[in-house]
Amino acid sequence: MSDERKGVRRRFTAEQKVASLREHLVEKPLLSLDDARRIASKFVGHYDTVRLYSAIHYITPADKLAGRGEAVLATRDAKLAAARQAGKTRRRQERIPA
Repeated sequence: MSDERKGVRRRFTAEQKVASLREHLVEKPLLSLDDARRIASKFVGHYDTVRLYSAIHYITPADKLAGRGEAVLATRDAKLAAARQAGKTRRRQERIPA
């Protein structure tokens, strides 16, 4: 039985992560040190401000370090609660004959 069928999630290796990000960040071969710095800065910026980390409840490291983690989670919880309530209301309305 494969690992996926057993419910075991496989983790990306470091090489797979870098290869995946390289596809999105490096448009052409590096031509200079400044070019490499620009690409490295873009890579770090993506990882710190865009990518959501499961280990810190799917928020960005920038939000966590700036102390916005709890606010982000509270906003997310409020949106989920509103969506659940909207779904309940919609389902009730669908059951009532017009």
